Amino acid sequence: MDLKEFIEARPYLYHLTNRKNLDIIFDERRMLSTKTIAHTVFDKKKAKEFLRTRRPAHETVTLNKRTLHIRDQKPVIVTVLSKSLTDGDSGDFIELLNKRVFWWPTLNRLNRHYNVYAAEKPVILRVETAEMLKLNPKPEFCHLNSGATRCHPAHGGHAPLRGSNSFLYAKDYNMSIASVAEVTFIDECDLPETIWTASNPDGPWKLVE
Repeated sequence: MDLKEFIEARPYLYHLTNRKNLDIIFDERRMLSTKTIAHTVFDKKKAKEFLRTRRPAHETVTLNKRTLHIRDQKPVIVTVLSKSLTDGDSGDFIELLNKRVFWWPTLNRLNRHYNVYAAEKPVILRVETAEMLKLNPKPEFCHLNSGATRCHPAHGGHAPLRGSNSFLYAKDYNMSIASVAEVTFIDECDLPETIWTASNPDGPWKLVE
């Protein structure tokens, strides 16, 4: 996939977060994966267990004397996930999810995710794709919502297949731009100076000063 064409077709990326995370996000201008956070706040044994186990509810941790809210993994049904894997086991794949920071490339994808958590009144971040990829030049792209295991008639009533090869660099991604469901960054990602926020996908969008 040509990154220049992707940027032209998808000029913005979107991320959903707990409103209480905003101060640390904007102060640091950086977002950390759950893996990076866990290895900072837990000992090695607890971090490993945490990263390989589905989160049934949101988690709150303290990082550098500041509270971070980590989103649940309710859309992952482990029994369904296990049947849809092309390699490894459910723990391997959950760990694969936890090592990434996820962004949505379209409002349609954002809406689907937002509707799951709308009652919690989260905040949406919007950044320019070009600026994001300039700061973080090695994104990995995924063609499905990797953290949801909905069964679908198009897949014979099963969840879409997924595994370690579901996340690909642009040079290896041979599907269309339209097929990209997620843009992910390993371990952490830096944020550009220009960021907008909104309370729902319809806006209004407010520029962060």
